[in-house]
Amino acid sequence: MQVDRLDRPAWERVYDDLLTLVERGQIGDRLPAKSELARAHGVVPNTVTKAIDRLKQEGLVTGQQGRGLFITGRPGDPSLPVAQGFATQEARDRFIHEMSSHLEQLLSEVASLRKRVDVLDGRPKRRRSSAKGAER
Repeated sequence: MQVDRLDRPAWERVYDDLLTLVERGQIGDRLPAKSELARAHGVVPNTVTKAIDRLKQEGLVTGQQGRGLFITGRPGDPSLPVAQGFATQEARDRFIHEMSSHLEQLLSEVASLRKRVDVLDGRPKRRRSSAKGAER
């Protein structure tokens, strides 16, 4: 079953189009201006920015202040750090930080649900064992 492109967010469609152009080498060494890409895709510049940010995370594009956005690699290039999982150490660290935050939130929600189940089952409240609690 093929997913209709219109069912996907606009930034993903722009990303797919840019990725295809980069893969095929049809875009040259430099991306057009964000405003030009936005006009060509019928979206606002922020949508293009989100698509470009994903290309940056994958190590395919890099920005140079005042000069524009440049193609730094092609998808599947084994020399790209993205082929090893992350475009840069910064991208890896950002991913770990984001996942840690999500995990902390999920753990908090699980703890809250456990408390609710305990109350519904009539069990006594659980005490958290921690280093701080052991010191008291």
